[in-house]
Amino acid sequence: MAWSCPTGDAEPIAEKMNFILSVYVLLAVGSSLCVLVRSSFVAITGLQTAEKLFSNMLHSILQLLCHSSTLTPTGRILNRASTDQSVLDLEMANKLVTAVCIWYQQYYIPTARELALFI
Repeated sequence: MAWSCPTGDAEPIAEKMNFILSVYVLLAVGSSLCVLVRSSFVAITGLQTAEKLFSNMLHSILQLLCHSSTLTPTGRILNRASTDQSVLDLEMANKLVTAVCIWYQQYYIPTARELALFI
C-alpha cells in the first residue's frame, strides 16, 4: 500500500486521502451490490426450478395413480417426492453457486497473477 500513500503538503495529502477513501467506499458498495444481485439470482432461479420440478413431479405421480394400480403405496411415493423436493430446495442452489464460482476462478486467477506482475 505504500505506492498509494500520497506525499506532499498537508492540505493536498488530506484531499488525496479522501479520494483514496472514496474509491475504497465505492469498491465496497459495488462488491455489496454484486453479492446482493448474486443472492437474488440464486433465490429466484432456485424458486423457479423448484416450482417446475414440483409441478412435473405432481403431474407424473397423479398420472401414475390414475392409470395403474401399483404395488407401491401412495404414501411411500409421496414421501419420496417430498424428499426429492426438499433436496432440490436446500442443496441444488448452493451447488449451482459453487459451480459458477469454480468456473469464474478459471479466469480470475490468471488475471490476478498478470496484474500482480505489473505492481
